[in-house]
Amino acid sequence: MAMKEESDWIDAYVALPQVSDDSWMDELSDYIEEMTADMTLDGFTPAPVFTFGKAAFKGGLAAADPAVSGSGITALSAAFSAGVAASVMLATPPVKTGAGTLAETFSAVASTLPDPTSVTAGVTTLNGLASAPQTGDSSKSQFPKKLYAAFAGLMYICIGTNSVAPTTSPLTVNAGVI
Repeated sequence: MAMKEESDWIDAYVALPQVSDDSWMDELSDYIEEMTADMTLDGFTPAPVFTFGKAAFKGGLAAADPAVSGSGITALSAAFSAGVAASVMLATPPVKTGAGTLAETFSAVASTLPDPTSVTAGVTTLNGLASAPQTGDSSKSQFPKKLYAAFAGLMYICIGTNSVAPTTSPLTVNAGVI
């Protein structure tokens, strides 16, 4: 499986209820969790399992102050960073990457962490909402498109050891999400 397509993000966003109370944070957190549920890493077999850091994301949204212009975008960007940092991308060995040779197959995975550069790029993408045209038609909103782009642009660094016997060696693979 792979992360849902941009059109799925738009359709699900359009279906979100319009609320005027704090329940929007739950709705948005649930939406992101649903949209990223099948996110995994390109070229990894078996596919790693992604669990979104929903509580951290929602906590970051709480900083939005409707009385302060732009605070919603700032809070969204911070929530994105916090949510990604609290997320788990679990790769269970043996994991084949590349051509799947023993030198490209993890026998052990020490960590699978988001590449900080890709998280920063996601924040920059979300900050672009500040200049997005406002619309009363949620199907034309830039919001789900920017969220999709931020998550689709994530890269992960997987570090562990390869499967070359009798002497394994370090293996590090950078992979984009799919």
